[in-house]
Amino acid sequence: METIKFEIGDSCSLNETIYVIDKFITLEKVIIRDTETNEIQMAYTRTLEKVHPEQIQSEHLLDLISDAEWKEAQRRFSIILDIEIFLKENPEYLIADAIDQIARTNNISTRTLYRWKKLYDSKQLISSLVPGTSSGGRGAGRITENQERIIKQIINEVYFGTPPPTIQKAYEELILICRKQEIKLPSLNTFRSRIAKESMKKSLLKRKGRSQAHQKTEAVPGKHPTVSSPLEIVQIDHTLLDIIGV
Repeated sequence: METIKFEIGDSCSLNETIYVIDKFITLEKVIIRDTETNEIQMAYTRTLEKVHPEQIQSEHLLDLISDAEWKEAQRRFSIILDIEIFLKENPEYLIADAIDQIARTNNISTRTLYRWKKLYDSKQLISSLVPGTSSGGRGAGRITENQERIIKQIINEVYFGTPPPTIQKAYEELILICRKQEIKLPSLNTFRSRIAKESMKKSLLKRKGRSQAHQKTEAVPGKHPTVSSPLEIVQIDHTLLDIIGV
């Protein structure tokens, strides 16, 4: 049986209830928090099922999508389906030919249609075609200063408020503010990672002080030592790569 890797902030389900992982006791034991009631309990990771953030978004946030946005998402989905229909009716054509034909028929660029198809293929959800949705990919973790500012505002004023809301409720507040200020919405995963970082910072501030908290949670600029010959300094990380060095 494949072992599922969990991290702090991940969504999971237990007995059909959605939880968020708040803390690791050991590699097999975690503290989980009910996303609706905020009640916490201990659980074994082997009893948990991982829940993709998009599954939660599709269930809880569809009411925040306007009728016009949902109609546009459905229109885009219909155009994407036309690609499959075209290929079935014309098996001699390649997918690039189908996309080119459907794009011209609907008066959109092939680049736009490729982007819509990539968005849908990544999650298999019509909600991923709502205008302004991102597919992620390289550089997806990079967000703007305005996005960072709003995330910190929501975390400090809403998530760390009294009584504390669930991550989902706090994220809904983030959605509303981003829409009001016409700022692109950061992903739920990004929001979770910022919450985990700020929670760690608060904990370190209490136990270790401001200096240690800053070093552990912020990028600290430094100076690389001067080298005079090849391989004088070698840096190695734990990233697994599908290669063999000879």
